[in-house]
Amino acid sequence: MSVPDTIQGLLIARIDRLDEKLKQLVRQAAVIGRSFLYRVLNAVLENDPDLAMELDKLQSVEMIQEKQRIPSLNISSGML
Repeated sequence: MSVPDTIQGLLIARIDRLDEKLKQLVRQAAVIGRSFLYRVLNAVLENDPDLAMELDKLQSVEMIQEKQRIPSLNISSGML
């Protein structure tokens, strides 16, 4: 699917207004895809302790939208 030039320009302008760390986060998340799992992005970022806060910032400026919050599955070796 192609994005019209005007929309692409608008997106680029909005991304350019972000601070450098958030710009980098948007780029890395975009490589994963239009939708991404928190745990996948967290693994790519090697467990960035600020990830949740940064994603909240991106959500507040409407750069991303959370679809649903799924708790992580914790499996201990004793249960296998």
